[in-house]
Amino acid sequence: MNVPDPDFHDFDQDRTEKSFGENQVWAAYDDDDGMPRYYAMIHGVISLKPIRLRMSLLNSKSNAELAPVNWINSSFYKTSGAFWVGKYEVNRSLNSFSHKVKWSKGQKGTVQIYPRKGDVWALYRNWSTDWNELTPDEVIHRYEMVEVLEDYMSRRALLLLYL
Repeated sequence: MNVPDPDFHDFDQDRTEKSFGENQVWAAYDDDDGMPRYYAMIHGVISLKPIRLRMSLLNSKSNAELAPVNWINSSFYKTSGAFWVGKYEVNRSLNSFSHKVKWSKGQKGTVQIYPRKGDVWALYRNWSTDWNELTPDEVIHRYEMVEVLEDYMSRRALLLLYL
């Protein structure tokens, strides 16, 4: 897997057979431009040599909990928020995984993934609310690598803080 800017973190040291375990969520690479845009829930390790993992991809039908812009219907990937566990499958390769992701259990069995302090995330460079399915790939595939300085707080949590 060819990662656009591998100098910011050595993913290979985190991605070994012994690193995988039950109830972990890992970011997984897409085929678009080699960035990790999917998430996979690891249900169990079937074998280490050769590696065989029982897993499910996480999916979402909307991004309503994050913003009024309907990213999913505009062909963008959802990278944070509430996800549902998809169907079980067996994975036989470590190369499809990028890094382990912090997560929490949400309502109705959802998997909640939000930026947390100390995480490294890729942010779209020059992002605009005007982006849609017609936005050219050369615009969409430009990123800034950032370290998250504070945990994500939902709009609801922020509202409660100010009441």
